Amino acid sequence: MTDNRLIVENTYSPHSYYYCIDAFKVPENQSEWSDCPKCGLKPMTWIFDNGEHTACGCWEDKYKHFDIQAPQTIAENVRKTGGFVGYDRDAHRQKWNEYCEQYSKEKAA
Repeated sequence: MTDNRLIVENTYSPHSYYYCIDAFKVPENQSEWSDCPKCGLKPMTWIFDNGEHTACGCWEDKYKHFDIQAPQTIAENVRKTGGFVGYDRDAHRQKWNEYCEQYSKEKAA
């Protein structure tokens, strides 16, 4: 049985512009990221040693915004495998796109 519920709930107000800390950058493969179904913006990403986060136009303030996090961090993978072997560099984008697809389907139902 497949669980079709949303990965996370986006409770933030949508805006037509980004408002986040400067650590967030436009991903290199931005065209492969889905538009946020709530605000219409492609996410910016923040990738650091032990995590990956997203920010779009859904926010409350500069520090509180909608965020999809990568399922496995680089640091966690290095601890488990001793290197980058098996680390899925595309998992963050896939999880974001999955959220967007699920959100759109739920709102259409």
